[in-house]
Amino acid sequence: MKNGRRILCKRFLLALLLMVVMSAVPAAASYSLKKTSLTLKKGNVYVLRLNGNSDGAKVTWKTSAKKKVALVSKKHNRAVLRAKATGSAVITAKIGTEKLTCKIKVVKNDKYPSKLTLCIGDTFSFATAKRCGWELSNQKGALKTASSGKKATFTAKKKGSVKVIASKGKKSYSCTVKIIRKDGATSADLAEEKALSEEKESETENGGSSAETVEASQVELSDDLKYMMTSLAQSAVKWQMDTDYVYECNIHSMDLAASSMAFMTYQYIYHNAGDLDTEADLSIVEKELDGAPYKVVGEKALNAFMTHLFGEEDHSLALQTFKSKYVAHVEGNAYLVETFGDFGDPGLSYF
Repeated sequence: MKNGRRILCKRFLLALLLMVVMSAVPAAASYSLKKTSLTLKKGNVYVLRLNGNSDGAKVTWKTSAKKKVALVSKKHNRAVLRAKATGSAVITAKIGTEKLTCKIKVVKNDKYPSKLTLCIGDTFSFATAKRCGWELSNQKGALKTASSGKKATFTAKKKGSVKVIASKGKKSYSCTVKIIRKDGATSADLAEEKALSEEKESETENGGSSAETVEASQVELSDDLKYMMTSLAQSAVKWQMDTDYVYECNIHSMDLAASSMAFMTYQYIYHNAGDLDTEADLSIVEKELDGAPYKVVGEKALNAFMTHLFGEEDHSLALQTFKSKYVAHVEGNAYLVETFGDFGDPGLSYF
């Protein structure tokens, strides 16, 4: 009978925990880049697109080598890349916890290429071995011919397609220039972005999430939900493992906001720090100040606790939030964290 009750409690707690997790964590999305590797000729631009982000979640774009491949524009689900110099670069798109990469190789371009892609306002210099006559299929005034006639500089004036033609007697050379917007947007992109913008404005007006919150890739937990989540997780782990050592549970599946990470670091130090036989825990000392108990935590220990709780990632913002919200006093390189008052029992673990 006792075992039966215990199994029922286990199932009940785990079911509650699952309900909380499902309400707190956004459904997983499947993202991909249009290209994972690409060869560009110097002088060209290319629009790299992210697929699977119809909800308009925030995307962070970076290039590993600005002098090789520059990011002309970073907006929504696309980045406009410019091939500036021969060599290689890696473009990274980060959305939520996912990082997607595209390897770019920039190679030499012909002095008179047959195809070229430019943004509005870009220029490109064409060159021929002999003096030539120069003309355009449209966009008059966009071509500047040098006095020698061997070189001409073209400036992209408006979106569309232009042919740059160099002719010498019966021989002629033609380059088709595709001209795109500076931000790489097509008509479909602009329509989609307008719809997303209107949707976010509507949510804000109706008391829903603000545009800023909707775009945030991290999960922000309310205080009540944080307490409920960590309490349920602690109870479930105790039942499941038949142990009180809840710190043995290290599950890093949520992309928590800095404020939530700071909160959970605080409750970990409050309840558990000093109980584990690790270098970070052994460095914790207790101290009284004005008759109240505190735990003294060093910078190294703080980083170790955050790594233990949330895995190997950048915790700088969470660390900053922790210091501003939960550190009562600073002594040298040590932080005093209060360990008194009615904190409740949120436990350590989270899902």
